[in-house]
Amino acid sequence: MDKYGQRNVGCQLLKERVDVLNPLMHVFGHIHYSYGTEKINDTLFVNASICTEQYNPINEPIVVDLTEVDGKFVVTVVQE
Repeated sequence: MDKYGQRNVGCQLLKERVDVLNPLMHVFGHIHYSYGTEKINDTLFVNASICTEQYNPINEPIVVDLTEVDGKFVVTVVQE
């Protein structure tokens, strides 16, 4: 999830583990310039960093809704 097209800077081992586990949602916030959400396969990736690259806390909180529908959990982005 690098919106600037730069090389991946996250932890490759963590990415591989997330790929294996295939969670409904993966929330993190370290790579400040990649704030936002992205759905990859069945996983919603949420970069909830409130700070910009310059460490200005201006990004809005990301709100998600987790609901159960017919015994299956569904996650929806409510506000980004």
